[in-house]
Amino acid sequence: MLATCLLALASTPAYAQEGKNAKLSGVEREAPKDEEPEQSPEGEPLLSRIVKLIVNIKTQRLYGLNYLDEVVLECPVSTGRRGYPTPTGEYRIRLKARSAYSKKYTAWMFDWQAFSPDGGYGLHSLAGRSYLRHLGHPASHGCIRLSHEDAHYLYKMIYVGTPLRVVDEDLELKKFSIDEVKIEPLAEPKSAADVHF
Repeated sequence: MLATCLLALASTPAYAQEGKNAKLSGVEREAPKDEEPEQSPEGEPLLSRIVKLIVNIKTQRLYGLNYLDEVVLECPVSTGRRGYPTPTGEYRIRLKARSAYSKKYTAWMFDWQAFSPDGGYGLHSLAGRSYLRHLGHPASHGCIRLSHEDAHYLYKMIYVGTPLRVVDEDLELKKFSIDEVKIEPLAEPKSAADVHF
């Protein structure tokens, strides 16, 4: 059963659209022209930058991976409950909005990051705190629910186009460890002739 969320986008960042207007699930809104993508904190190490996401339905976990495919973020999620499966497959974040409204489920979704082609499925948090007790267990209508803090962090740190893989299987993922990073000092040049630009 396809559980789609009809969205009324409250705001759509300018970088989250492919053209002048963003169209998603039959709702069209013009994006604000003055909003820029949020940048990562100054001095963020490249090894801790999230460049792809994996959601594992079996373990109800989201993993943020760096460019070496090492886990730099892990957090609990709630994927689709019985009758409302979260679709597995390879996706990309297609659209971001600070808030979106599901007419079908009469619910506000915050830090919305749509990943399905029709925009009906996304990563998000919900209003209130009662849903938080279900994180780590299937409880949604097919979307991927996150805590307020995790949804907000991801919203700031990933970009439209970030790859997302949704699986329902055992995975072996390597965790990032700063202890394993080897930093070699640069050799001192013997003379100015050894310095090349």
